Amino acid sequence: MKRTIYLLIVLWSVNLALGLYVLVDTQHDRVLAETQARDKALSLVRLVAEHTSATLQQVNIVLFHLHTSAHTDALHGALKHDRQQRAQVERLLAEDQHRVPGLINLMLADANGQILAAALKVPPDTTIADRRYFQTLKSQSDDALVISDLVQDRISKQWGLQIARRLTFPDGRFAGVLVASLGVDAHFTAFYRTLPLGQNAALALMDHELRLLVRYPQIEGVIGKHLSTPEVDALIAHGDTEIVTMADSPVDQVRRLAAIRKLDYFPLYAIVALADDDYLAYWWGQLPRPKGRGL
Repeated sequence: MKRTIYLLIVLWSVNLALGLYVLVDTQHDRVLAETQARDKALSLVRLVAEHTSATLQQVNIVLFHLHTSAHTDALHGALKHDRQQRAQVERLLAEDQHRVPGLINLMLADANGQILAAALKVPPDTTIADRRYFQTLKSQSDDALVISDLVQDRISKQWGLQIARRLTFPDGRFAGVLVASLGVDAHFTAFYRTLPLGQNAALALMDHELRLLVRYPQIEGVIGKHLSTPEVDALIAHGDTEIVTMADSPVDQVRRLAAIRKLDYFPLYAIVALADDDYLAYWWGQLPRPKGRGL
C-alpha cells in the first residue's frame, strides 16, 4: 500500500514537473514569437518610411529641375499661345515623368489653376484651382513641397498623392504650381505587395494632421479621414521618431502590434501593423491540446 502511494506521488511529481516545463517552454516560445514580430514590424516600418522618403526626394529633384524653366513670364505667355513651345515643355514633362517609378503624371498650372502643360494629353479647360494643395501654395510665400490628400488625377483618372511646388514670378507674385502625381496602385500598392506582411496585417501612411493618405489593403470610405489614436498622439507629443505598441485599429478595430515611424524630412507617418493571428500562428499550433475519447 505504501509502495503504491509512493509510486503515485512520484508519478504525480513527474507529471507536474513536465507540465511546468511545457508551460515555461511554451511561454518562452510565445515571448520569442512576439520579440521576432516586434523586430519584423520595426524593420518593415523603417523600410516603408525610407522608401517613401526616397521617393519624395526623387520627386523633389524632378520638380526642382523643372522649376528652373517653368516660372518666367515669357514661358507662361508662350505656353498659352505657342503650340511649339507647349509641345517642347510637354516633352520635358514626359521625359521627367519616367525618372520616378510610379509617377503617373507631371503638370504645370498657372496662377489661376489652369493646366498649361502635362506629361499626358490635357483635356480643354482642366483646372486644379479647387485642390487644397493649390490653395495652400497660392497663399504661402515659400516654395516648400505640399503633399495632397489621396485625389484622382484629372488627366490620367488614376488615384494618387499629388506633390506640388509653388512657382513665383521674378517680382515675387504667385505664378502657378508644378505638380507630380504618384499613383497609389502604380507606386505604393505595387511596393507594398512585395513585403512579407502576413494575411491580416495592415500598412498605412498618415499626414501630420493624422489624416489617412494610403492604406494597404484598401478599405472603402476611410481614406482622408482623421484617424487619431492614443499611440500616434503619444509619438507626436513626445517628439519620438518611432514606437512599437499594441493598438486597436480605428479602421477595422483589429488589435495589432503596430510600428509607427515619422518620415525623415517630410511631415508623414508610416505605420506597419502585424496581427497576432499571423505571428502567433505557429505558437498556437504547438500548444498541447486535451485529448478526448472518440464517439
